[in-house]
Amino acid sequence: MYQKILETLSLGPATATTLAAVTGSTRQTVGRKLRDLADKIIKYDKVRPPLYYAVTEAFESGNKILLAAVDPYGNNNLWGVLRPLAHGGYYLQQEAITPKALAGANGDGLYDDLPYFLDDM
Repeated sequence: MYQKILETLSLGPATATTLAAVTGSTRQTVGRKLRDLADKIIKYDKVRPPLYYAVTEAFESGNKILLAAVDPYGNNNLWGVLRPLAHGGYYLQQEAITPKALAGANGDGLYDDLPYFLDDM
């Protein structure tokens, strides 16, 4: 069932109801499986019902790319975690100190391509 969920999510985002229909399971069973896949998916709960996305590895850095800034005192501050999406694009999981300018055009952290602030890297 895990493989079927990941295959479905690699095509694009899906709700738990959609995943239940695809796998032939109940939403509760799918919910348990999604919790088990926590490192391989993200839950986007800024919409109802929540959407689930599969993540993939990128830039030989795994599927969680930490974005940090160094302040004037030499301290590292985590601004967010960039998650490459399996179907293409990126999601920026924001922290409390993430500048709003990094949240994307819609302010939701979703990008169709590499975020603009990483273009020159």
